[in-house]
Amino acid sequence: MRRSHDRRSLKTALPWVCAWSVANHLVLGQQATDVQSNEITAIPKLLKMLELNGAIVTIDAMGCQREIARQIVNGGGDYVLAVKENQPKLHAAIVEHFAKLQETDFADCDARCLTTQDKAHGRQERRSYRVVPLPESMGQFSKDWKQLTSLGQAINVTQREGRETTEERYYILSLKPRVKRFAAAVRGHWGIENRLHWVLDMTFREDESRIRMDHGPENFATLRRAAVGLIQRDKSKGSIKRKRKRAAWNNQALLNIIQQAT
Repeated sequence: MRRSHDRRSLKTALPWVCAWSVANHLVLGQQATDVQSNEITAIPKLLKMLELNGAIVTIDAMGCQREIARQIVNGGGDYVLAVKENQPKLHAAIVEHFAKLQETDFADCDARCLTTQDKAHGRQERRSYRVVPLPESMGQFSKDWKQLTSLGQAINVTQREGRETTEERYYILSLKPRVKRFAAAVRGHWGIENRLHWVLDMTFREDESRIRMDHGPENFATLRRAAVGLIQRDKSKGSIKRKRKRAAWNNQALLNIIQQAT
């Protein structure tokens, strides 16, 4: 919450972690982060609030921690965790393994591959997904990462205004190597940027809010996320901005939005 700080009282901006339901476009839970800590300590607290049985939990590289993976599996869920240099040995081993597989064009392994192409908003994107079983050469990592079953690679090539950019990301999975499921989890993970973060920043102007006294930042953050969930479940015509304005001006429109949620 960028502007919830208060220099006069030496209060820092409120860090906030949310659990987002891809299927329902709803915030399922949220947890404030301790001022002296970071997301790593908030994520386990947030996971305790959730029913994980049968769920697939995706987290950025910050949450790629052994204890978090164990907590998800113990709760009956599965994980798809992004891996970066904050796990240097694991990341290096995954990168090396996929590099060797690419040399033979994945001919000598049980790799599952999927490529999709999208064109919108003046850009063209080609996404390539590959998922492979955990190789024997990386068996030592299965001791630290509970139920580690598969490794994933996602390559995103974007062409826009004559320029091409490429981004590679790597993942560990407790799921069997099924590429469509892996691709859906990766794509769904980034849905929170468009469905929640962008809406909060651009429509609700959350980053500009100077609410900062007492529990005000937490309370209004909760109300905004609840409002986003209500509006996105509304089936009437119009953008989120228009629906919000319509609900403010017309009590019947407001009642309709609330009733549709039930």
